[in-house]
Amino acid sequence: YSFSSASSRDMFHRVVTTIQVLVSTGFGVFSFVVLMVGVSGGFSVLDGPAAVKMLLLFLAWAVLAVNEGFQVAVLRIHSMDLQADIRSKGFPRAAAIHELVFPAKSEENPPMKRMLIGQSFFVVLCSFTIANITTFKGFVH
Repeated sequence: YSFSSASSRDMFHRVVTTIQVLVSTGFGVFSFVVLMVGVSGGFSVLDGPAAVKMLLLFLAWAVLAVNEGFQVAVLRIHSMDLQADIRSKGFPRAAAIHELVFPAKSEENPPMKRMLIGQSFFVVLCSFTIANITTFKGFVH
């Protein structure tokens, strides 16, 4: 009984991929458990009740995820010319909002540029909050 070289390569690729997924999932779960035990155990450098720190941690993670998705979506929409299409489909308010956020590209200080700068500061604030909650005092480097 012999395997063809293509099927044995395919089987090898599936085995390697499965091992990679299992190992990375294991590391992810282990890291999450270490973070939850450290934060709930009071090891965080940020002072306060563990419940408040957990709430802040999950809130900061959620806001960070939304902000990163928001940035990708805004930059994608910015490259499109959707105002005429939106207006023709009967959404004049959406077209007006689109005009406010994405005005003509010849403007010196466009609102989108200011919005992305503010969003970047908010991402830094969330990252700083997460770093303070997940940095544990007394851990040896």
